[in-house]
Amino acid sequence: MSISHPDRFRTRPAPSLKQSAAERRAGAPQAAWADPVHDARGNMVRMPRPTAPTAAFACTCDAWDRLARVLVDVNSNGAYDAGTDVLVARYEYDGVGRRVKKHYDSQAPAAPDGVDSYRQYYYSRSWQVVETRKAAAENDEPETLQPDDCTDFHDARFNGRRLRAERL
Repeated sequence: MSISHPDRFRTRPAPSLKQSAAERRAGAPQAAWADPVHDARGNMVRMPRPTAPTAAFACTCDAWDRLARVLVDVNSNGAYDAGTDVLVARYEYDGVGRRVKKHYDSQAPAAPDGVDSYRQYYYSRSWQVVETRKAAAENDEPETLQPDDCTDFHDARFNGRRLRAERL
């Protein structure tokens, strides 16, 4: 086994602080992002818009710290004004805290013009999202059809030890 002698090591010069060619091609530095703002509970109440970083979305949370609304706050008062502000998204939750419905603007974040799409979420018993359905109107409920020969498996006699199939 050979060990290098310490005076054979070379040090590399420090990297240059000059702008690289790629940085020069990118152009002038971009404008600063809008600063995110958090409330006393740690919820983000203002966030930069992805397509216009100098502008901000206003967010509101419900009493359980869940995101409830995202809007373009035109007058910067932190509240939703139906006449001037544009609602980008609104969220609904069930009793155990799962998001079950999302009302959103399909044009956001580029050109928000109000809520025009809806997405419903369906969960398994272990809180996994098993299905999402998109609707064009808030009250569009998808129709579920079941065949006439559905078989219901339930425990009629055996107290959880065996299942017996019975025709409905």
